Amino acid sequence: MKRTFVWALIAMPLLAACDDEKVNNDENQTPAQVTMQDITGAWHLTLVSADEVNADSLLISSNGLYTYVYTLSPIKNGQPNPFYQQVEDGELTINGNLLIDNVTMSKERYATISDIEYAWWDTIYDRIGKDTARISLYYDGSVMIQEYLNSPATPTSKDVRYISMFFRQRATNLPSDKSTLQGTWYWKEKGDAVTVAVRFSADNVEVYLGRAGATLLKGAYTFKDGIVSVGKTTKYVSRDSDGNDVINPNNPFDSQWQPIDTEKEDNFYENGLTFAFIINGKTAYSQFASYAPIFIKQ
Repeated sequence: MKRTFVWALIAMPLLAACDDEKVNNDENQTPAQVTMQDITGAWHLTLVSADEVNADSLLISSNGLYTYVYTLSPIKNGQPNPFYQQVEDGELTINGNLLIDNVTMSKERYATISDIEYAWWDTIYDRIGKDTARISLYYDGSVMIQEYLNSPATPTSKDVRYISMFFRQRATNLPSDKSTLQGTWYWKEKGDAVTVAVRFSADNVEVYLGRAGATLLKGAYTFKDGIVSVGKTTKYVSRDSDGNDVINPNNPFDSQWQPIDTEKEDNFYENGLTFAFIINGKTAYSQFASYAPIFIKQ
């Protein structure tokens, strides 16, 4: 059940977790063997910002059959209005800490003109078939992490291309302690260059979004039930006189950042952004609206 990311209000490139270093688990929490009984039930992950709601839901039956639904809802007139939906049916089997995900149906629809309930469904053929993920549970089974692996998939493989994250419905023990976040966290997509980074300092956070059009966002944040919610942000860029990015690739926070000219350039995150952040020692699994990095604490 891997979400098809769509380009909506937040114009951000699709990124995939694939750095070898990031999959190492710390000794703070060691995932135990997972059984079908452990994951049976209702799961979700909902990211709410001032501009949109990204909602994932997953219902797993005791026999391994599941239904996954993702809905993207831009907020208009104070209410979420569903714009995009993806639905998948499939069957899960577990072998040790490996999850075999057999997608039997995948479809999507867009509310381009009328209400989404009247929109046509289109089959996503390239998502139908089997895939393998490493599965881990944290916080007494309240957080499920699925690390989808490139072939050959093995229990100790470091070749992770994507993660999915879900919280158990009505869980009451999800993390909310800001002190565990403090410091700098890097995700390196390839090589030594940092692709995405976050730096928490007391009640403030800086979020670096790399690749072309590199951006630094700064704002105050809250942390509740595994979700970081950043309020209004200020956008910074680091460019030369020709408009090219000038970024320290190994330490992007150590660049010559300047606030944007708001009359010439938009800040898609002006009203804030929201992302999940689940820490396992020096590793942090994260889910933004448009990508899912695995961070390493510096």
